[in-house]
Amino acid sequence: MKAISCAAAVLLLLALPGTTAAQTLTRYVKYETGGRIAWGVLDGETVRELQGNVFDGAKPGGRTLKLADVKLLAPRTPKRSSPPA
Repeated sequence: MKAISCAAAVLLLLALPGTTAAQTLTRYVKYETGGRIAWGVLDGETVRELQGNVFDGAKPGGRTLKLADVKLLAPRTPKRSSPPA
């Protein structure tokens, strides 16, 4: 299953509520679809696209995609590679 094979690419961040007793787990994912890279929230087999900076209070946009229709990416791309030894 694609979701299991791409599980290593899923970025998990805990959304800790301030004063509520129950905690919520939010699964933020970086993905590619149609040649475009975006961030979203994984909800079961659906990805809800986020608008804005994921690290500064992004809000869910109106677009939702099936998990099977996106390619999950690593949360970070290396800035540079180490020089050859």
